[in-house]
Amino acid sequence: MDVGMSSARVPRWTVGDRLRKCREVTGLGVEEMATKIGRTRNSVTRYERSTTVDVNVVRSYSAITDTPMEWLLTGYGPEDGGDIAPVTIGQLRNIWRDNDEVFALKLAA
Repeated sequence: MDVGMSSARVPRWTVGDRLRKCREVTGLGVEEMATKIGRTRNSVTRYERSTTVDVNVVRSYSAITDTPMEWLLTGYGPEDGGDIAPVTIGQLRNIWRDNDEVFALKLAA
């Protein structure tokens, strides 16, 4: 049964959108987040507009806002059957490989 939804688009959040959303929900301003993660205001703005991600920045946002890294990276969290345990490097590789979004993961050595 076709209900005319085949051309409907479901909006997708980028990694940057999720970073911005978790910062806003926590009540932090851009300047305050920049200070907390040791970056500039312009850097925070750039991260929140980006589709690429530096894992260290995501880790910082996760710790400061108490938001699961998995949700920040993929949009899926515990309520979606995700794991709330810390994300390992192997899991990050699987998320990157299995997710249909394009991630540029800069893994720290």
